[in-house]
Amino acid sequence: MRKVLFPFLMFVCCIGTYAQDIHFSQYYASPLTLNPALAGKFDGLYRANVIYRGQWFAPKDIQPYSTVAGSVDFSLLKDKMKGNALGVGLLVINDMQNFRSIADASNPYYGKTNTINNTKIALDLAYTLGFGKKKSTQLSVGFQPQLEFRKLNFNYTFNDGFNPDLTYDPSKAGEVLSVSTKPVAFNFSAGAFFNTKPIDWLTFYSGYSMFNIARPSDHVLNTGTAAKRDFRHSASAGFEFEIKKKFLIIPGAYFQYMAKSTEIDLGATLGYKILNSDDKTAILFLGCWGRVGRDIIPKLGFEYNKFRFGAAFDVRLTQLQKDSKAAIAQSTQPLAFELSLTYIGGLKKLAENNYLFNPRY
Repeated sequence: MRKVLFPFLMFVCCIGTYAQDIHFSQYYASPLTLNPALAGKFDGLYRANVIYRGQWFAPKDIQPYSTVAGSVDFSLLKDKMKGNALGVGLLVINDMQNFRSIADASNPYYGKTNTINNTKIALDLAYTLGFGKKKSTQLSVGFQPQLEFRKLNFNYTFNDGFNPDLTYDPSKAGEVLSVSTKPVAFNFSAGAFFNTKPIDWLTFYSGYSMFNIARPSDHVLNTGTAAKRDFRHSASAGFEFEIKKKFLIIPGAYFQYMAKSTEIDLGATLGYKILNSDDKTAILFLGCWGRVGRDIIPKLGFEYNKFRFGAAFDVRLTQLQKDSKAAIAQSTQPLAFELSLTYIGGLKKLAENNYLFNPRY
C-alpha cells in the first residue's frame, strides 16, 4: 500500500473509524441533530439554536475538525390540538476537516482551505401526542429529509509520484481520485421521543433516532467502489429532579453506535435557580460528564428567561492521546471545546397542563 506523505490523511483515517458522523458533547444543546422528534418540543412559538465545536488543534494554523450547526423550529397548533403540537424546523450543518492556512503564495491551495467540507441542509417535521387528562405523558415522532453537499480538495502527494529530482508528477502516483467538487446526496433520519412527569418535581425522558437511512455513497477513488454509509443509531435518556423549587439535579446518558464504533456518555448536571419569579428566571448549571473510556467533559451553562448558553470542554485521558500526538507532528494536547446558544421566542404563560419542554439533560 502506498504511503501517503500528507500527515493528516493517516490521522483522518484513524479517527474516522471511531466517529464517522458529527457528534456534540452538548448533544442536548442541538436538538435537531440529536433527534428529529424534538422539533417543536418546547414552550414557545419558535426556537433558534446554534452550536460550534472545535476539535483537535495542531501548529501552523491547522485545525483538523471544526463543526457548526444552526437550526430554527416552530411549535404550532398547540391550542387547536388540545395540548398536542406540530413541530416544523430547518437545520443547517457545516463540518470542515483539516482546516488550515497556507502562507506560501506559490502553493495552488494558497490561503485558507480544508480537505473535506460537508454541508447538510435538512427539513424537520414532528408531532407530539399527549396522554392522560393533564397530557403529562407525551410521545413524539419526527422525520428529517436532508440534502448533503460535499467538497473535497485533494492536495495529497504519494511516494510513486516523485521524480528523482523531487519534482512531483501526479500522473505517476497510481491513484485516481474522484475530483467532483460538489457532489450532492439525499439522506434521511427519523426518531421517537418519550417524556413523562408523574409528579411535580420529577421528569423522565428518553429517545431513539436513526440516521443515514437513505445510505448515501461516499466515493473518494475513481478506481474503487463507492461505499454506502452505515446507519447511525442514537439513544438518550435522563431525569430532572427539582428540590425545593431551587435546585435541579439532571443525570443523563447518551449512546451512539455506527460501523462497529460505540460512544457512551454518562454524567450529571446540577442547576441552581438564582431567580425564580413569575416574569424572570435565571439558572446556573454546572456539570461533569464522561465519554466512557475516552474523555472527561466539564460543562457550564446559564439560562435566563428566553436565552440558554452552554459550554463544554473535552479532556482526553486514554492512550489515544499519545498516539494522536505522533499523528499530528508536534501538536498541542488533543482536546475539543463547544459553545452553544438557544433563544426561545413567543413564550407565554402556560396552562398547568402544558408539559412541552426543551430537554436539558
